Formats: sequence, C-alpha cells, structure tokens
Amino acid sequence: MRQPVVTLASTLIGAPLIITVAIYFAATDDPTASWGPWLLVVPVLNLAGIVAAELVGYTVPAIPAGTGPEQARRLAADRFRTGMILRFALTEAPFVVAVALSFAFAVPQPVVLVGLSAALTCLGLAFHCWPWSRPVTKTAEVLEADGVKTSLREDLSSVTMR
Repeated sequence: MRQPVVTLASTLIGAPLIITVAIYFAATDDPTASWGPWLLVVPVLNLAGIVAAELVGYTVPAIPAGTGPEQARRLAADRFRTGMILRFALTEAPFVVAVALSFAFAVPQPVVLVGLSAALTCLGLAFHCWPWSRPVTKTAEVLEADGVKTSLREDLSSVTMR
C-alpha cells in the first residue's frame, strides 16, 4: 500500500509546480496593469482551502464493528485514499482559481500570481496529502471510532515521520 500512496501524493503535490511552468510560457505579461487586490486575495483563498481540508477532509466513515481484519485493512486503505483525494481537491481549488484569475484579469506578471498560489498549495498538499504521521493518524482514529483496529499506521509506517 505504501508505494501507490506515495506515488499518488507525489503526483498531486507536483502538479501545481508543473502547471506554473506552463503558465510562464502561456500567460502574457501586462506591464501597464496593476496588481489590485490579487496578491492579497490569492493567499486568503489558499488559506481557506487548507482550512477546509482540515475541517472536511478527514471525515471518512468509521469501519463498522465486526469487520474482519483483512476487510478492515482494505477499507482503511480505500478510505485513506478517498480522504486524500478530498483533501487534495479542497487544497487545490484555490490554485485553479488563481490560474483562472491570471487569464481573466490583467496583472503585471501572471506567473507571480500563479507561483504564489502554487507555493502555498504545495505546502498545504504536503501537510494534508503526504502520508506522514498526522494525516495517517487522524484518518486511522476516525476509521477506528467503532472499535475496529486497522493496520493503516503499520501499512504506511515506512513513509511516516515520527
């Protein structure tokens, strides 16, 4: 289970950086434009996405009592990945908005706007999507709420930081 989760997390975290490089070549600079509120709006949006991922992204259903160990292991892995994708979507949404803003409104250097959002998005994704001890433990605690023990911590232990 470790390698697919790490591969998924790495891909999700790297995507904003790759898109930012594409924006560098695709968006046109407008030296006559002003930044307006965008340099303040973008970090606020990113922070909102990171907070939303914290509030909503760990709400996976608990594994029902009486579930066998092997089925509990499969359910835990599936629900961890599902939660990871939800946290990714919530954290990444402000980045998508920043990309749209860079094309919709004239700004002096769109790549700066997108790059700022990409940096904040990558930090949020590393915090919420990389399978280190915090997201693994938070998810495992919710999954084990009905008393069924999962092996999620052990399955991801080689990629978690202790």
